[in-house]
Amino acid sequence: MGTLLLLLIIAVTFSPTNISQTAANAQKLGADPSKGFIIGGTSAGGNISAVLGLLARDEKLSPPLTGLCLLIPALLDFENIPEEYKDEVVSYKQNKNAPVLGQAEIDMFMSHYKPERNSKLWNIFAPPSDHSNLPATYLQVPYFSSHESLRLS
Repeated sequence: MGTLLLLLIIAVTFSPTNISQTAANAQKLGADPSKGFIIGGTSAGGNISAVLGLLARDEKLSPPLTGLCLLIPALLDFENIPEEYKDEVVSYKQNKNAPVLGQAEIDMFMSHYKPERNSKLWNIFAPPSDHSNLPATYLQVPYFSSHESLRLS
């Protein structure tokens, strides 16, 4: 568990450099980013990809990302939901006793991960939040599941 959480922290810290190096060396890798330069991930990987999308935009990555693929991502800090979303983001409360990812499991993950709650490297809705000029984004959420804490995040 500790190793996984350390890898998540390392992923956010070093991924911008890796993405820049990938972009700079695309031809050597046999890739053509002009045809598509997409990053993505599931769950924590979806959060990391969302954060990296913001960083790539802000740092004017060249060539730019053309897409994000966010699969069941944690996109905001459930303890600091922006006021304008409080009535919509209720899945954490509705699923506090969910059989798969309930409040106890979320608390356990967060107690190990210990993100800075208002850091853009964790909470992409931390103020001030700007989600303009991002690449096309595919967002997959388990709408069909009533027992998914992340479905409305």
